[in-house]
This record gives sequence, structure tokens and C-alpha cells, in this order.
Amino acid sequence: MTTLSITINGRALKPTDVRDDLTMNDFLREHLGMTGTKFGCGAAQCLSCAVIIDNPDGTSYTSPTCVVSAISFDGKAIRTVEGHAKNGELTKLLNDKQNLDEELKKLREAPNVKIVEQESMRIMMFQINNQRAPLTDVHVRRAISYAIDREALAKNLLFGNGVPANSFMMPTTPYYDKSSPGIQYDMNRARAELKLSSVPGGFTTTFLAMSGDSVDSGIAQILQASLKDLGITMNIQNVDPSAQHDMTTKLQYEIAHSYWTMDLADPDELAQFALDPTSGGHSFYTGLNDPALIDLVHQAQQEFDKTKRQALYSKIQQQAADDASLAFLYYTPFPYSRGSGVKNFKVLPTGQYHLEDVSL
Repeated sequence: MTTLSITINGRALKPTDVRDDLTMNDFLREHLGMTGTKFGCGAAQCLSCAVIIDNPDGTSYTSPTCVVSAISFDGKAIRTVEGHAKNGELTKLLNDKQNLDEELKKLREAPNVKIVEQESMRIMMFQINNQRAPLTDVHVRRAISYAIDREALAKNLLFGNGVPANSFMMPTTPYYDKSSPGIQYDMNRARAELKLSSVPGGFTTTFLAMSGDSVDSGIAQILQASLKDLGITMNIQNVDPSAQHDMTTKLQYEIAHSYWTMDLADPDELAQFALDPTSGGHSFYTGLNDPALIDLVHQAQQEFDKTKRQALYSKIQQQAADDASLAFLYYTPFPYSRGSGVKNFKVLPTGQYHLEDVSL
């Protein structure tokens, strides 16, 4: 235990003893009840967990909290989402699908505002636990993946602001293969795969959903209806987002929803994390262990010839789809708004702003 002294949103907290392994995210959410700071990827990449640290000289910078210990913030002054409330109330969050649609509509109609939908390195997917029977059966996993109506998800949950995914790699990632078919919605093929499985008559499974997340809830309900047509009963278990993350990382789930985004333009980081169980990510917490696929990942990692590397990654993308431990859902752009008089404002697919050429 270590004593933590910290100032949050201008208020100095009473010195508190905290565990050395307690993350700042858990300290804010679980100990202080400040849930404006979210838990997202758990890898300090999406920055939904970020807080602002204010230096004594008046400068500020952001810091993730999901992988950073609470005690590392000792003696610092930080600001959270709650610190930006007006009259004690927060503005509506734009990750709510209805609010997002309404806000984008207002911005598009504004005379001096321009909306730019920037390509991103973000993909949404289902995780299927390969360690839980009958999901250990590849035919079961394929049946589930074929039963996902990705077009319906993009239309109903994203209001068309998404493109069905054919690969675990994003179109903005080098060596993405547009021609890789992946697994797309096809209920006849879903039924055929289930007939080949160890449970041709169906089974019962559970979707681990994040409570309070309208998109997650909508995705779960659409999948639930599709699987029902196959004779698969899918129950929905709602838990706190931080608990959902803990349970998926410990493989204490059956089906869950997650996403990936990255800040570097090379597929090796994603391929290792998603497909190699020895890399630390346990194959994106699905438990997949495909020796042939792992070998391809390692070959691609060491290959410098671009043509040969493309061929390897094309094989990887097809094999990853066939293994169906991850059911790729859709790619989503990042919407940005700017004043109509702003010129040369650019955002890379990695989410990095380039302001050196911006002018009014």
C-alpha cells in the first residue's frame, strides 16, 4: 500500500492508501465513482480512459489511466470529464447512437461548419472464446459468423456510417487484402456449418455485454435474433465495462464485443495480438491456437520483400476468417467537424492531427 495525494478537478483529495497495482482508471471509477473516465481497449490506444494532467507552469498533457498505476499520479493535478461539466451537468455523450446522429445532422446543417468523415484504423468485432465448448468447434464459430448481418448492423446502429468488414485488418492498414472474402452474412451456410458441428441441434450460450452501452446492447440483440433462427439460444449478461474487460482478458466469457484501433501503420502489431497466443494478448483473448497461422504471422513479421509479405498477409487474413475466433463486423470512420474557413486540416487514419499546414 502507498499513500496517494492528488488534486482532481481543482479539489485536493485527502491522502489515501491505495494498492500499488491499482490502476488510475479503477481508482477513479471504483473508489471515487467518477465514471466519466471510461475503460476502452485496455491497451492505452483508444484513450477513452484519458485524463488531463496540469503542470505547475500552466502547461497540460493527456495521460491514459487504464494501464497506469494510481500511485504514479501522486502529487499531480488532473482533470477528468466531470471537471468539464456546466451547472453540474455533462453534455450528451456522442457515443450514444441517437445523440451522435442528431449532433451530426445539426452540424451538417450549420452554415459555417463542415463535417469530414476520416478513414480510421478502427474495426469492431465479436470475440468467440475458443476454450469454451461448444465454441471450441470451428464449425460452430463459423455458423455464428455467417449468421451476422453486418449490413444491418451498419445501417441500424451506425446510420450507414460503417462498412461491413471482410478482414481483421482495416483497409487503411498496409497489406490489407480487399479481395479476401472473409465470412459474410449467409444463413444457409450458417445452417450448413452447424449441421457439421458437434451440436447440430443447437445449444445455449451467453453474450457478455457492457451495461450502459447502447451500441453494445443493439449489437447483442441483433445477434441474438439471428442465432435464434439457427436454434441457438443466446442469453445476454450485462456487466460494467471494466468488469467486461476483466472477464474477457481472463477468458471468463463465451461471446463478447470489442474493437481494435492502432497508432502505427504496420499490420504486425495487430496480427501478433489477434492471432498469436504467446504474444501476450491470448489471440485477442479468444484462446485461439492455430500453429499454421502462428507460423504465417512469424514469417510475415520477418519478411522484407513487399510482394512476398503481401502474399503472406493475404493468407493470414483468409485463415483468420476461416478459424472464426474473431467475427469481423464493420469498419467505422471518425467524423470531424471544422469551420468552413479552415483549410488543410488533416487527420491521419491513426488519429494523429497534422496542423503544420492549417490556415484560415
